[in-house]
Amino acid sequence: MGQIINDLFYGGIQPYQKEYYCEHKERMKYIEKDLIKTLNDKQKELLDSYKIACGNHESKIAYKNFSYGFKLASKMIFEALK
Repeated sequence: MGQIINDLFYGGIQPYQKEYYCEHKERMKYIEKDLIKTLNDKQKELLDSYKIACGNHESKIAYKNFSYGFKLASKMIFEALK
């Protein structure tokens, strides 16, 4: 079996854990700090729930993009080997 398949199966490759630099990440943290100062406890709970929902949504989108890319690459390799 190929090394990449072993690495993927045994967790040596974890593309879902790779972080990419986002120029907006620091700005978002700054805005969130300012926003939290203006919220009451109930609103802070809602914001936390919203952030969790956004994270879950982003994870699902990342999975779908990874899956699509993997399938597309597989099709390209299959075509190249014909």
